[in-house]
Amino acid sequence: MKKVFLGLVLAMVSATGYAQEGQTATSKLTKEQKDARMDEIRSAYANAKQKMSKNGKNGQSPRDLWIEYNDVIDKAADVTEWEGATIYFDSDTMGGIEVNRPYFIVENWAAHQHTRYREMLINPKDSTLMFCFRHGETDAGFVVESRYYYDTEGLLIEAKHNTSNTWSSPEGEQEEAKRLIDLFKTVTQGVLITRDGTMADAPSGPKSATPLVGPRSKDQQKAYIRSLYAKAKKKIAEEEHEYQKRNVRLVLHDQGTLWPPMTTEYKFFFDTRVIELPDQKRHDNYCYFISEHRQRMGFDSYVEYLFDTYSQDLLFYYCKCAEENEQWEWRRYYDQQGDCFEQTGNSADDVPLDKNDAKNLLGLFYKVMSE
Repeated sequence: MKKVFLGLVLAMVSATGYAQEGQTATSKLTKEQKDARMDEIRSAYANAKQKMSKNGKNGQSPRDLWIEYNDVIDKAADVTEWEGATIYFDSDTMGGIEVNRPYFIVENWAAHQHTRYREMLINPKDSTLMFCFRHGETDAGFVVESRYYYDTEGLLIEAKHNTSNTWSSPEGEQEEAKRLIDLFKTVTQGVLITRDGTMADAPSGPKSATPLVGPRSKDQQKAYIRSLYAKAKKKIAEEEHEYQKRNVRLVLHDQGTLWPPMTTEYKFFFDTRVIELPDQKRHDNYCYFISEHRQRMGFDSYVEYLFDTYSQDLLFYYCKCAEENEQWEWRRYYDQQGDCFEQTGNSADDVPLDKNDAKNLLGLFYKVMSE
């Protein structure tokens, strides 16, 4: 979420009154075409708002994705960062495959003790931005509001501001919409890598040299894993009710057209590690723990992944699953070569896919962090 921090910097210099519209490629629509497009946008906005007001009501399951991001920029200076976005979507089927189509995005983020707000109207047919409204308060205390209207090619039709001291641009709002829609597709499609372990489009995280550690026996590796697990759980519990925390939370409410409604919650917990290199000292964010919880009628699954601080290799996997009248629970421990050396529980899973699933989720985490 580097773009949020960049937004804070831009907000600090917003009083310069930098006008960005002069550099914007604008639409070539005639007045009649522009008026028709503006009417289309207003109608679509009203319909989307009405649909959102009924989301999860009248006996229907909600259909949305919640994305929450928390980070600590400077703990001593009490500088924190928070962002929350809700993506509303519909679904239909094409060739027996369910296709999710976002139609509206609401985004909030905190900067310098001020909360900023954005609305994005999305064309569900092609996932393009039709309209964006942005509201925020600057450090100087005045309110900035901007509205951007786009044609079907994504070109600006009209921009409206309540002040010339704006820090947003039509291109910037387009980029933010594409970022969130891309993240939405990644979450709902659920595939970043293939089952054979081939990475698709997700970054694998920062590169760093793994500290040289001597070989451990199975008992030593298991003791190391248990110690790391206990520290992770303690840290997560301590941060649970603090506002200074580092985590990413995704909650997908999917009504489903081909299966019963399901709620999936991912929690990614991360911290900063210091990498000592010959020519520099580098601070990298790393993910140390992920949990996944899925619920639908007659089904409940909870999974945990514990990762090594430097290599980001999977060290421990836990799963508890219940469906109808059957229950499964198992634990898997991994050695320094990434092989499972011990498994306990009553799992019926003969082909463990834990490592690929862990890699998949790490890819999702770093996708959130890198954009």
